[in-house]
Amino acid sequence: MKDNQQRVEAIIYPNQNQNFAEDKYFKDKSNTGICFSGGGSRAQVLAMGQLRGLESLGLMENIKYISSVSGGTWASVEYTYRKEDDTKKLIGEYIKPEDITKDILSKNTPKMAQTSVKKKLLGISLGTISPFTFNFILNLCKVTNKEIDTTRQWESVVADTFLRPFKLANDNHKGLFDLNEDSLNEFKKLNPSFKPRGGGIIHLLNKKSPYLIANGIITKPSSVDKLIKPSSSFIGVEFTPLYCEIPYRANDGKTPKYHFSTSFDPMYIGNGAVNSICFGSTPIDKVQNNTISVIQQDDNFGLGAVSGISSYFIGGIMSNTQLIKLLYTQFKVLIEWYFSSDEKGKPVLQDFPQDVFDIKDLILCLGNIRSRYAHLESKEILKRLLEDAEESISKLTTNPVLNCWSPLATPDAIPRSEPFEFSDGGCMDNLGLVPLLRRKVEKVVVFINTEISLSTEVTHFDKVSSYDVDFWLTALFASTDIDNLKPHVALGVDLSHNQVFNKDEFEIVYQALKSKKLKGQAVKTTTKHKVLKNDWWGIDGDYEVEICWVYNEDAKN
Repeated sequence: MKDNQQRVEAIIYPNQNQNFAEDKYFKDKSNTGICFSGGGSRAQVLAMGQLRGLESLGLMENIKYISSVSGGTWASVEYTYRKEDDTKKLIGEYIKPEDITKDILSKNTPKMAQTSVKKKLLGISLGTISPFTFNFILNLCKVTNKEIDTTRQWESVVADTFLRPFKLANDNHKGLFDLNEDSLNEFKKLNPSFKPRGGGIIHLLNKKSPYLIANGIITKPSSVDKLIKPSSSFIGVEFTPLYCEIPYRANDGKTPKYHFSTSFDPMYIGNGAVNSICFGSTPIDKVQNNTISVIQQDDNFGLGAVSGISSYFIGGIMSNTQLIKLLYTQFKVLIEWYFSSDEKGKPVLQDFPQDVFDIKDLILCLGNIRSRYAHLESKEILKRLLEDAEESISKLTTNPVLNCWSPLATPDAIPRSEPFEFSDGGCMDNLGLVPLLRRKVEKVVVFINTEISLSTEVTHFDKVSSYDVDFWLTALFASTDIDNLKPHVALGVDLSHNQVFNKDEFEIVYQALKSKKLKGQAVKTTTKHKVLKNDWWGIDGDYEVEICWVYNEDAKN
């Protein structure tokens, strides 16, 4: 073994027949769950406020699950792995809207809401900038200096911004994690000499917290780079305190077909879960008595990786390197067209992918650039833009990469392991609901922290436009017009496997939300649905769930 590797006995959790490993630790909790959707910093801030509301109502103590995606994961990891029980310091105390003043807002900033810092970079004062922007710049420098690998750049930025202030990430952003002392001792009995490298600690879920499920996806094997439709082979992955699991159950026992791949032999990576400390490892023996010997890299997986993978929104598009290069070539055509033509009239722009880019928005953007650099000639602006575009393409962050294998698919052989690329859970299910349906949770609150305003004009419910309602909501009922997704979304998102409810039930949800919006009330409603079987997500179905849908909208009353 290399110096950065160690042999470890990993724990395998079957999670079969709706019996999940966490159940024995949460017997006193009701079968309930909360979903915090993705949406970057918007979702993170909204989730913080929603947690504050739930805490003030005294509801959090009896919640069994929190399922999160992307920016919702940033807030959920901070909350569930908090080191102290005083949540008021973390998320703030509820204040009635009529009592809120600028003075209160300036003096009572909870820790999760501290969104700006004053920093100096390379001795130059940058004034007040967001921590995320500051850390992104720092980590770009680290990549350039080869201090960190490009596959871990995003993870490093997210860990520095959202985990380090809460002592949930060390200098190497590893942050190994587990559920509690009992589950950690179970692992230590198998591995008495195990110690996190670099002196890091193993973080444990707060004793008063619900069980966390942070969601990501697997895009493709890292050896495959010629995908025409990468989203057709996306698979969900669940990161939890006890274990990490790929719930996919293919009918043919194989992963989806990787288009145009001639070098990759199909393999199955679903079925069974491995304890989180050992996720991403390489198996070297057969599974015996729910344990397996693995070679673990240098603590290559932890809370930093979970928070980074769950929010790496560009990963869906980045799974298709050929497409990225094609888009760059086509965008270059537009830049040259705009700045090379004379002012009186422009030649007809041919063969430009208007289904991918919004031509009007791009031309407006280029017009603003020309105004900003009015002192320069068009040729000079063109040269600078092309140089910047070329530089950006050359430094695009590579998707996070971890080894994947199926713990239970080949009981009489050593599981085959291959490196796969990972990305944002929102590339498939941005609401985080499907993991709870898989566990047959009976009551769920889904916070749809979307940027898409709820239209009150929808009349045809067979294929609702993605401009009218949050398309991850409609996809659960197979009502989204997938062919009419916003172009920049369609490139890296797949909703074709997401139906878990009967199609005709969507109108009931929509009409109830619409009614609340028209009245100026909080846009929320509670409905009951029969859950359908879904092998792609490992959902058995055939039970009824009650869901409170909370839609991010103006509530004037």
